[in-house]
Amino acid sequence: MHIRPRRSFRLLAGALALTLGPFALATAASAHSSHDMNNMNGMNMDSGHGSIFDLARAAIVTAPFLSLDVAKKFGGYTAEVADLQGITCIAQPPDGAMGVHFLNPTLVDLNDDPKINDTLDVTKPELLVYEPDGAGHFRLVALEYLILQKEWDATHSSPPSLFGQQFMSTGKDNRFGLDPYYSLHVWIWKFNPSGLFAMWNPNVHCPV
Repeated sequence: MHIRPRRSFRLLAGALALTLGPFALATAASAHSSHDMNNMNGMNMDSGHGSIFDLARAAIVTAPFLSLDVAKKFGGYTAEVADLQGITCIAQPPDGAMGVHFLNPTLVDLNDDPKINDTLDVTKPELLVYEPDGAGHFRLVALEYLILQKEWDATHSSPPSLFGQQFMSTGKDNRFGLDPYYSLHVWIWKFNPSGLFAMWNPNVHCPV
């Protein structure tokens, strides 16, 4: 599928406005009221709503992956994730759903592979999350950053954070059968009324 540059830019601008707009306004209000040194950095400032600058960077870098085919072919997101029951579209009613996760195996070490150097980078999410429509089409809705706890804790004394937001911790008895891990969902590509960094999105649905 060929996307003309102007149309691609309009899609990106629209997504940023709809998804990040409320958080940008809240951050700007906080900056106006506090006048602290952190707010002197303009757009590059951390708050409870995350770093607007880093969120924009993440959106720009992942915009090409609005197409799942492009994400697989050029982004390396080739591994479709299933839980221990073989379920790929992850949901938890009534909280909502996540969708279908596609993993880039080169970005996270899940099998003690010494060739993989685990790092966390806002421009390199370990997983992309898509909402399926039941007819074979997938819509990019979120980014997920993930690292095993043993990998992170070996060199850090506190959980990781990106966008000014601390990662969630998941123990060993999880539905994916993974070792304990830290993760952070970022709903850049679909508005989440539960919050930009919430685990579940009530506006996302898995086909029945």
